Amino acid sequence: KKVKTKTRKARDDEIQAAKDMKETAARVDAEETRRNARSLVHELGLIYGRVVQAAYRGDARTRRVLLPSALRGLKKLAPAANADVVDACLNQIRGIARDDQCEPETALCCADAALVLADVSRSALELDDDGAFVDGVFR
Repeated sequence: KKVKTKTRKARDDEIQAAKDMKETAARVDAEETRRNARSLVHELGLIYGRVVQAAYRGDARTRRVLLPSALRGLKKLAPAANADVVDACLNQIRGIARDDQCEPETALCCADAALVLADVSRSALELDDDGAFVDGVFR
């Protein structure tokens, strides 16, 4: 009877150890998942920011092809992004919409993104006095 009790106790200890290992693995996996998610958001933000920056510099193809997608993604990521990054992108988006060579569709995408980013960063949209931003959107 003592042998069976020791065997049963050893088996119970093994089961408990297995449960503990699962819990530990689950905690590590959750932490790793959060770390990976933060890294992914950071990398996507950098990519979207680079597209906005290229469009700000005047690359017409980037404005037409990539900018609308980048602005949609940036709007989704804005709540999780650094406020300084959001403000920098907002300033560049304003500059794109003010450009005389900006197409109306692009200007409308910029206006939509500017409204969302201004709300996220809790800053005023700061429409300029000369009306270039508004004129760019409502050409």
